[in-house]
Amino acid sequence: MRLIVGGKGQGKLQLLLSEGKYVQEQVTDGADCPLEDLGSRPVLNHLHLLVRRWTASGKPLDELKKRIFQSGIPVILCDEIGSGIVPIDKAEEQWREDTGRLCCDIAAQAEIVDRVFCGLCQRIKEIK
Repeated sequence: MRLIVGGKGQGKLQLLLSEGKYVQEQVTDGADCPLEDLGSRPVLNHLHLLVRRWTASGKPLDELKKRIFQSGIPVILCDEIGSGIVPIDKAEEQWREDTGRLCCDIAAQAEIVDRVFCGLCQRIKEIK
């Protein structure tokens, strides 16, 4: 598994697609994919938005984590949302916390973890 993180608009998906292994049609968008559709494509983009939708539907985060690991999705992309001002709204704060904890769990299991900034990739972890 590979986890790619970085700020909004930093070029995570563009970088992945430019590597030539995947094409746009192989990307599931966590912003609007059916919640049952997890794992049907090899790339999951916008994990943070999937977490928001998942928890808003009342489903436990542990169930999402289990589904992600069972599905064997090769590549997961997630915006970094934990930096900056802590939201006043408790639901927004919880969403950031849930996303951050899930990313920690994914990173611990991933063979590769990359951070993308200004379209440039920095390898954080690689297990060979």
